[in-house]
Amino acid sequence: MKSRISILIVSCLLILLMLACGTSNELTNPPAGSPDSNQSASETAAALAKQSAQIEATNVAIQATNQAILDAQATLLAPTETPEDPFAGEDYQGEEIPSDPEMVEITTEAREKLQPLFAEGLLSDDDLETAEFYRLDDFDESWAQINWYQWWNTGYQPQNFIIRVDSAWETASNTANWFSSGCDFVYSESDESNHYMTFLALDGNVHTFRNLKNKFTEMKGGYYGKVGTPNGDAELLLMVKDQYVTFFVNGRKVVRFQDPNLTAGNLGLTLNSGTIKDYGFRCMMTDIDLWILAE
Repeated sequence: MKSRISILIVSCLLILLMLACGTSNELTNPPAGSPDSNQSASETAAALAKQSAQIEATNVAIQATNQAILDAQATLLAPTETPEDPFAGEDYQGEEIPSDPEMVEITTEAREKLQPLFAEGLLSDDDLETAEFYRLDDFDESWAQINWYQWWNTGYQPQNFIIRVDSAWETASNTANWFSSGCDFVYSESDESNHYMTFLALDGNVHTFRNLKNKFTEMKGGYYGKVGTPNGDAELLLMVKDQYVTFFVNGRKVVRFQDPNLTAGNLGLTLNSGTIKDYGFRCMMTDIDLWILAE
């Protein structure tokens, strides 16, 4: 913003300088021997009046420019709760999702939903034999704050796990920031300054952001393709195993990467909001299956 202000001020100074130069010749005394000194005096008076009018017009223009600068600054500074940078903030939720699921046997249906992992060679029968399986309560939350996200802890702190959900979403705006809207997961979380967040944005991209000691880093991402806006749905599956992160959308692997900084931590259900209109962004997750794998 400073560079823009400097350019405007310099431009105004140049205008004043040009006006001064343009009127200097008109204020010069008439040459000696002028046949009509009264005419010269009249011309001088007219030139002074013209100069005064030009200076007044320039002052008005400068005042208008300064006001425009102040208005622009006020516009930029006013929405402090809507940062310009994507994912510039997060609202930490310490409370857990109100549920008390018990470990249950892995059903045939739940196992079939893991077929993409078997097909990719990322999961074996032995992994499931030693896994704990939980069916979590449905999730339905909304949030209205541009480019912010918040999460609700599940009450589990796994290191190796698989979480699969049927997600659906809706937004109150048809012009929301799709790149920062979506349903997602927070994991390896110890506090708001240390966690990972992976989500499917409504522009079709999968993002992972790592926050370590309050330093944000965007990890490897991938493009899934077009999704529904402002409403839509998708099956989401996140697997974290042996410090590898793998994310599937509708049974298709979109991204996989390794990070040695991954540790056990809180697992949360998350939403990213891209609008402040009305209720903002709403995320619904059903049939939430959680497998905690052996370390």
